[in-house]
Amino acid sequence: MTDGPSRRVLTELLIPIPSLLSSYDLKEAFWLCWTKPRRDALTEVLQRGVAAGEFRKGLDLDIVIDGLYGPIYYRLLAPYADLSNSYVESLATNLLRGIAFK
Repeated sequence: MTDGPSRRVLTELLIPIPSLLSSYDLKEAFWLCWTKPRRDALTEVLQRGVAAGEFRKGLDLDIVIDGLYGPIYYRLLAPYADLSNSYVESLATNLLRGIAFK
């Protein structure tokens, strides 16, 4: 794949990625339309769990949320394994065990 059509196609697909990642408008739109609503909803759920005594007080909820969503995004970006319902359930179960009030 040194100079053939496949290389040209791959190059044309990859070249825009750095500019997309550095685009403030794209990041802002992704944050406002996708990421923030999900983080806000999960923050509320976790806060209710802390208030109810289900989760430990003093948790850094941003870190907890990153711990849940990070592996999901990683599987989407580096698809070495399926992002299945069982994976997400196992991820959530393990994370919730770690933050549970003991």
